[in-house]
Amino acid sequence: MRYATGTFSISRMLLVPINIVGVLLATIVSMLIGIAWFSPFGFGPLWIRLSGVKMDQGKSPSLAMLVAVLCNFATACIVAEVLAWTHADTARMAMLATFWLWLGFIAAVKLMHFMFDGRSLKLWLFYAVYDLVNVLLMAIVLVLWR
Repeated sequence: MRYATGTFSISRMLLVPINIVGVLLATIVSMLIGIAWFSPFGFGPLWIRLSGVKMDQGKSPSLAMLVAVLCNFATACIVAEVLAWTHADTARMAMLATFWLWLGFIAAVKLMHFMFDGRSLKLWLFYAVYDLVNVLLMAIVLVLWR
């Protein structure tokens, strides 16, 4: 396959080395953002009202927290890779690259699902802003710990 820049090569798409310490720190920061965001002192009451989640179900959140850690780690790895591919070496460049990732792969996809599910656009906006803040702060951590 030919592109304007030359011959297509799968080797150009392979993973580049990333700073695992930066990825782990970005994962921790992401978890702290989530804890603060969804806490009773943050936007937790708004989230409960918009989502209809019942907090008194008696279920342990340990499985959900484990999944959150794994998903945040995976997201941090991908953001680190994209920042390396785009040569984003400043916070501004990292945030711009990450904004476009968020817009195309998080906000747009979630909006599509919310529309088909008939879910509240206010809840979509709540999650979209949370996700944007989350990935932007991940990007800042990753570019600082490169």
